[in-house]
Amino acid sequence: MKVFIVAACLSGSILPAYAVYTDPISPTQALANIGGCVTVEGHATLTSATGRLGMQLTLDDGNTQLVGFIATPASFTELSSLDGQTVDLTGVIQVDYGKPEIELNSPDYVWAAGAKPDGLITCQNSG
Repeated sequence: MKVFIVAACLSGSILPAYAVYTDPISPTQALANIGGCVTVEGHATLTSATGRLGMQLTLDDGNTQLVGFIATPASFTELSSLDGQTVDLTGVIQVDYGKPEIELNSPDYVWAAGAKPDGLITCQNSG
C-alpha cells in the first residue's frame, strides 16, 4: 500500500500540467492564475508584437487584456480569421510588461469560442 501511495505521489509530480476544458476564464481572472495552465476567453485583436518579432492576439474582456504571443505566425494558418472574434487560448499564464500573457507555439491552443478542442489540452508544449 505504501508503494502505491508513493508511486501515485511521484507520478502526479512529473506529469505535465493539464487544462481540462471546462469554462474558460476571462483576461481579468487570468491575473489570479499566473503560472497556471488555463483556457482564457475574450474579444481578439490581431496586431504585430510589441517590442519583438511575431504577432500578438490580444484578448480583451473590457477590464483587462491578455496577450497571446505568437513567435511564428506562419504556422497559424487560420490566425487572421480570429481577428475581431471571441477566442479561446490555452496555455501557461505569464506576465510580460505587466500584462498576463500566454506564449503560443501551436495553433492547437487557439480556437474560436464555442468550439471545443478535440481532446485533452496539455500545457507541457503549449508555450
